[in-house]
Parts: sequence; structure tokens; C-alpha cells
Amino acid sequence: MSKETIFISYSRDNTDFVMNLAKTLRNAGADIWLDQLDIKVGENWDIAVQNAMQESENFMIILSKSSVNSNNVMDEVGYALSANKKVVPVLMEECEIPFRLQRRQFADFTGDKEKGMKGLVTALGLEYKVAKNLVADTPENKGADPKRETPKPDEKPNEKPKDTKPSPAPQPQPSKPKNKSPYIIIGIIAVLAIVAFLMKDTLFIDKDLQAWEAAQAKDTEEEYNFYLRTNESGKYILAAKDSILSKQKQREILADNTEWNAAIEKDTEDAYNAYIKHYPRGIHVVEANNKIQALKNRQALIDEDDNAWNAAKDDGSVHVLASYLTNAGLKVHAHKTDAINAIKNTSNEGWLYYGRKNGDKANNDVFDLVWRDNETVEKDMMPVAGDVLIVNKPYMTYRSVGSTEAQGRTGKPVKTGKKVLLTEVTERGSAIFVKVIHD
Repeated sequence: MSKETIFISYSRDNTDFVMNLAKTLRNAGADIWLDQLDIKVGENWDIAVQNAMQESENFMIILSKSSVNSNNVMDEVGYALSANKKVVPVLMEECEIPFRLQRRQFADFTGDKEKGMKGLVTALGLEYKVAKNLVADTPENKGADPKRETPKPDEKPNEKPKDTKPSPAPQPQPSKPKNKSPYIIIGIIAVLAIVAFLMKDTLFIDKDLQAWEAAQAKDTEEEYNFYLRTNESGKYILAAKDSILSKQKQREILADNTEWNAAIEKDTEDAYNAYIKHYPRGIHVVEANNKIQALKNRQALIDEDDNAWNAAKDDGSVHVLASYLTNAGLKVHAHKTDAINAIKNTSNEGWLYYGRKNGDKANNDVFDLVWRDNETVEKDMMPVAGDVLIVNKPYMTYRSVGSTEAQGRTGKPVKTGKKVLLTEVTERGSAIFVKVIHD
């Protein structure tokens, strides 16, 4: 498809008129594209129309009461104008001409069809041979054959006259030179028409187009506004306004994202609320509300943790402080280190026999392992420092561990059902001894 192709936009209600006009133009040699003539069987209709619109530089819009109310036709008009295509309206019948097309040269077919065709030829700038083929033959061009002799009334065709006298031999007459002036004039006009067509862009500078291209080259809101101020009737007014709106939207999006990034960096309810206040319909409003709710939920968990810690701290016993560590109901344990340090500051500490080592497991019936920081615990796991244990049997603690057993009773027993903090582990053969802090 060449750039000179003429895309025809129309309403299906006007099919008869459009088909006749399209065939007339095509027979005259014009390169036209019409969906009903050029889309092949099985071809995707929408894609074919879209490709034709993109590749055609000339758009012929058939205006009728039906087409001006057609969304498809008006969409095609909008595309053609925004893409800087050459748009030629054809007035098929009296109707309200869309505002965007009122200032364009159009062909009027509502009256004299021959006059309408001439207007179409001019508006489209069709090449000379095509234009010549489209001009209808007029009655005066349809004269009789000048070489044909008309018989006299009293003679029959091909009948010889009755006079038998021999006719004198015809004398040669000097031939008159043919007047070649009309042919010369027609040739000159044709040559001038072709030259004018080829040089139309040079002879007739489109200042409006130049101004629009200058605005596009700089591509700023200021330049598009300047184009609007200096070209009040320009062909690219709608495109300029669209470009201005696009620039404004880009600026709004940038400002929105900038404030949102600042709110995320602060990550506070006040920061997110400030964003929502400035951009109540902003890009990140839903996300900001979710962040606020998450912070409120987290604050509720923090408050719950603070209350549990304050209660454990006020009690001060090893069992209650260790119970803070093992409280699975708390989603936040912000005071784990505080609780462990508070337990270590108590005075009751001693060694106990824990159980026997069996491979990488530990068999014991004295303690239950109930808590290890950031791990899931099992009863027969090998103990490590920092574990919280529950005492199952009352045992007396010792001051040290000898080569085979604990030595030197402290006189302070661990109490059944109480939690203790394991601070040290040692092995003697398969025997395991642990040092604990207890109430």
C-alpha cells in the first residue's frame, strides 16, 4: 500500500453511495482502500482496518446523518487528525458537519454531482491523468463525426447523379495548415498542473504544519501552549491540547510518586495520612490505607507485648520472667533480651543432672524443654544455653560438676512445675549436666 492511498471512512447505511464512488475513483486510476472491496475472506477485519489507517496518508470522510452519529467514523476522524493525515470530507447529504471538519475543504455531492466530483479532485489533489478521467463528458463534447457526409434530401446514399456529362478533373487545392494552438495550450496546462502537484509542498508552505512540528520537536507544555496562542484555527489544536493534558498528567504522577516515596521512607501513620490528604485520589491511596491499618495492628501488638513485659518485670520471679519468653500468644517479643538479663540478675543458680545422651538426642525425665529462641522445640532435643525448661521433679542443685557427677549441694531445690533458664551445659561420658537459674 502506497502513501498516496485514500482510506474511505463511512457509515454502512451509505454503502450504495460509497461503493459507487469508490469504484468510480478506482476505475479512474485513484489508489483507494475500502473495507468491503479490499479485506480478503478470512482476514481479521479489525487488524486490516487498523493497518490500512496507519499506512494511508489520505482520508476521505463520507458525511451523512448516519456517519456523523457513528462512533466508529468519528474515532477514525480523530485518529486521522491526530496522526496528521490529509482529511477530505465528502458531503453526501445535508447534515451537521462536525466542528473539527468545518474549516476543511470538502466536496459537496448534495447537488450537482459533476461539481461535487470536481471539488473532490481538487481537495484530494489527484494527479492529472486521474483527474482527467473523473471529469464527466459534457453534451458539447459528444458532437457528430465531422468526416461523415450528410446526403442531400433528394439523393439516396451512394447513388450517382443523373447528369452523364463527365465531371472535370478535380484540381488540387492547397491544404490549409491545421491550427495546433489548442493542443499546445492543453499540453502546457498539463505540464504546469503536474509541476504544481509535484512542487506543492515547496510552492505552498504550510505554516501551520511548520509551527506544529516545531512544538513537537521541543515537546514541552510551554511550546504547545504557544502553538495554541499563535494558531487559533490550526489543524493540530486538538493534538496540542492532548499533548498539554499528557504533560500535566505526567507532572501530577511524578509529584504523587515523590510524596509517596517520602511517606514510605518515614513509614508512620502521620506520613501516610499526609499523603492521603494531599492526594485523596492518588495512585497509592489504597496502599497508604493498608499501611496505616498495618501500623495500627502492629501498634496494638506492641502495646500488648509492653503490657505483658511490664507485668513480668513487676513480678520479678524467674518463673514469670521465663513465662514472658514462652508466651506464644504474643506476636511481638520486643523485650526478650530484657527478660533474659533480668533472670540472670537473680541469685539462685546451680547444677543439675539433666539426663543421658543418646546419639544426637537427650533422654531425661527431669525437665521438659519448652522454649528456644527462634526455633521449634522437641522434648528429646539436646539442651543448649538459653533454653527455658519446666521442672518435672524436685531436685536439689549443686555448686559444681566433678569428673563423673555433680558436687556440693547448695541447699536450694528447683520447684516442680516452675520454669528455669538454662545457662550452661556440660557432659561427663553419656551423662548430661545443666546449670540453671531458678526461683
